[in-house]
Amino acid sequence: MRIYLSSTYTDLVDHRAAVARLLRQMGHEVIGMEEYVAEGGRPLDVCLRDVDRADIYIGIFAWRYGFVPEAHGGPPDTPVGTPPRLSITESEFRRAVPKRPLIFLLDPKASWPVPHIDAVAGKPEDAAAVKKLREELAGQWLAGFFTTPEDLARQVGAAVYRREVTDRLGTVSAAPGLTESLMFGGPISDSTLGSLQQSLVQAPELRVLTVDLRDGRYWWSTRLFFLAAVAGVLAGTRLLIFTEAGERYLGSATTTVVRDRLAMMSPPLQQFLERCRQQPGGSPDLARALDQHALLWNMVVPPGIEDAERAFVSARDLRRWLGDDLLERSVNQDGDAVSNDFLKAIVTWPHPYVPITDGGVLRKVVARATVADNLARIFVEGLDRARP
Repeated sequence: MRIYLSSTYTDLVDHRAAVARLLRQMGHEVIGMEEYVAEGGRPLDVCLRDVDRADIYIGIFAWRYGFVPEAHGGPPDTPVGTPPRLSITESEFRRAVPKRPLIFLLDPKASWPVPHIDAVAGKPEDAAAVKKLREELAGQWLAGFFTTPEDLARQVGAAVYRREVTDRLGTVSAAPGLTESLMFGGPISDSTLGSLQQSLVQAPELRVLTVDLRDGRYWWSTRLFFLAAVAGVLAGTRLLIFTEAGERYLGSATTTVVRDRLAMMSPPLQQFLERCRQQPGGSPDLARALDQHALLWNMVVPPGIEDAERAFVSARDLRRWLGDDLLERSVNQDGDAVSNDFLKAIVTWPHPYVPITDGGVLRKVVARATVADNLARIFVEGLDRARP
């Protein structure tokens, strides 16, 4: 990966060297001011361009604010609109915010040469600016505090590894289930199938669908059955993830389990399932295939019969109907932390698709095989880098 190393220079030259050396040993490309002529001679637009091109930004901050280019109307290489009193180092950080910067601050308790402390040997405005910036970074970002070059290099190496693993988790798009149109009642028609068809067109292999039960008085058991039956056949949907109130994770189950368990409780649903199995191979045209299933549904489960069979789907009912086949646990991730236990929980998950939660709230779904494959790649790449 391309990693941009941002800091002031003369006070942190040894720290930068230790970090750059480790990152290159890890196989990464390091971009930094060493590539330029001198600290004060770096054109700001070139620095910001390199920040944009980097995969990861690393910001290292001690007690110097750094070179401040003249505001608008200054040298020709100063971009128009550059805010006054903003150092190149802070400008790089501001530009990198969307990249989720990795921030490291010199520990306030660490000894530091007086000439490299703006509050003692620098300009008052620089001392105020670096103090304000450090307070922001410490308060609003999960910053690491370092003391020595070796300590900093160790922390940076661990943070970059975690970011690399995080970026390779292989998130699966968990599209929402059917919209309100299917829940209005009456026959299933073109209008009520529109949202499902649109989802399938956008993602022909819709491996995971989320179903929000809301307050437990929204989804009907009959329409949940139809979703599991149709999505499983037409889109290859493997897993339904159930949430409550839009985000709280309730559990997950395969489309086959949901379909078969609900069919066992209702003869009309069982008849619909049997008729589906008797039909010839599905049409390659998605709209036509959906129409065929809707036509069969309206024949076997017309509104009068459905009214007698349907029940609201609450979290309690879901547990009662699906039993142990409802996987209520998930893999918890605290923020963006990537620990060994977190990765182990993913690769040992019982289903190919793994729900990731934070405090009980569903965050994303990852593919177990993709995570295992990427971990293996990182391990092999590490072995290759370790060879003399």
